[in-house]
Amino acid sequence: MKRTLLTLLAMLSIATVLAKDSYLPTCAPLREYIYHNEQGESWRENTFLSEYAPGYIAYNEDVPGFYKVLREDGTRILRNYNNITNTPEMLALIKENFTTDGNDFVYFDYNLQIGDTLCVVEQINGKAGYLEGILIDGKIIKVESIDVIEINAQPRVRYILETNDFSGYLEQSRGKESGDYLYTYSIERIGKTYSDSWIEGIGYTKNNCDYELQCVFEEGELIYGEEYVEERSYLPTCAPLREYIYYNEQGESWRENTFSSENYPGYIAYNDDYIYNKVLREQGTQILRNFDGLTTTPELIKLLNENLPTVNNDFVYFDYNLQVGDTLCVVYHTTSPTHDYEAHCLEGKIIKVLSIDTIESGTHSRLKYNLESRLFTAGLSAYCDASLPPNERVYEYTYSLSFGNTINDAWIEGIGYTAFIFSGDLDANFMHELQCVFEEGELIYCADGADCKGLSDNVNKKIDFTTLTLHRSGDALMAVFPTASAGETITLYDATGHVVATQPIRTGATTATIDTSALPTGVYIARLNSGATAKVVL
Repeated sequence: MKRTLLTLLAMLSIATVLAKDSYLPTCAPLREYIYHNEQGESWRENTFLSEYAPGYIAYNEDVPGFYKVLREDGTRILRNYNNITNTPEMLALIKENFTTDGNDFVYFDYNLQIGDTLCVVEQINGKAGYLEGILIDGKIIKVESIDVIEINAQPRVRYILETNDFSGYLEQSRGKESGDYLYTYSIERIGKTYSDSWIEGIGYTKNNCDYELQCVFEEGELIYGEEYVEERSYLPTCAPLREYIYYNEQGESWRENTFSSENYPGYIAYNDDYIYNKVLREQGTQILRNFDGLTTTPELIKLLNENLPTVNNDFVYFDYNLQVGDTLCVVYHTTSPTHDYEAHCLEGKIIKVLSIDTIESGTHSRLKYNLESRLFTAGLSAYCDASLPPNERVYEYTYSLSFGNTINDAWIEGIGYTAFIFSGDLDANFMHELQCVFEEGELIYCADGADCKGLSDNVNKKIDFTTLTLHRSGDALMAVFPTASAGETITLYDATGHVVATQPIRTGATTATIDTSALPTGVYIARLNSGATAKVVL
């Protein structure tokens, strides 16, 4: 009898809450959502008032139609999709395949009952080009049960959900025979089933199948969960105000200086704050390298994710979870040649862990991963025959790989890799080894036998990319540099490190021209015998 009474009271409580006309606000500015996964990695979302979509709340990125930009309307939470496309047929496909309200996807609806389903859109990527393509990532939720929980002395409705992540693709294409436009929507992937929930005034408790919501702060006050303190298990590698000094067997040196990136907040830039150079951050056990902005073409992003270890918009640059015998494909440089079609060159190394030990450096014991590293270049391209009329062009998307020499390398906790490879140097002819690292002027790492005091004071033949610039002019390459001294020459190397051209420079000259008409398309390194080096893509 007592159990029956309690059950009836619980049902009455749920019915009372569900009968209300308004719900606690979910979309609010000045919030911070903190998620973490089983590996201890975290993901954060910060909310603010959208400037691009007035009346909406933006989550981390204020780009309506592509990132999460939400508002509330009665019993519904709505996600903006305006500006994704102006093509009527594409808009019709969106309305046919998703639950929409005007220019919004329905992100959640309190009218859902047990057994109901909803297709929820989380992320959108639009393909720029002659024909439209839209990649949509989200989750399909099914209501398993509904109850009421108490948070901060307030009853809140909770929907227990069965969830599957999915990827879908909206595409505008040309029929090969008719030449007419075709419009299609296809499901590219359905992920594994996992449990999720929606809590009134909070939102979903999972960010994809891996990350679970730990806590929510509003204007600095904890409104959900227990305060989560992110533990750092390893000494920081990505830090501003550092100077890395390398040198090679010829006594030439290379320096890297680090600073907080302005273009990519939360990342550390190395020498240049630009996507195609090294821009890193740390997350849990992983060091990540940003590739957001490399391409917006869904097919190329898919190829990246299929062929390289990635986390959201980052390449995995290192992972402390690696064990002896494990391998990791590391990208350390990217370029985007200018063509009639989209093409990218990615350079890196496939590392294999040979052993793991500990060294003393500065005032810390640091893990050292001894590595065997095989250099590679990868081509990522969207190609079409430009000689065909625009309505007959069909794009091919490819990822290709070329290998170079194998080198000895290491990763040192709190420091990074100990080998520096110039772009295009597959044979490692110009490989530099790390000698010293200074942080705010204080020495924190010194390689065995290195004269870090001497290297800090006076670098022999310091290489500086700013002293040599290259410009393409038809079938020629023009090099610009400071006034040349007697005996100066410029040498051009291909991606394998072989000499393909040498040009003497007259004394006092500030430019030199190299004939490149016979050279194939690719990455080349130009080098003055005084030490200055620069890279070019022909």
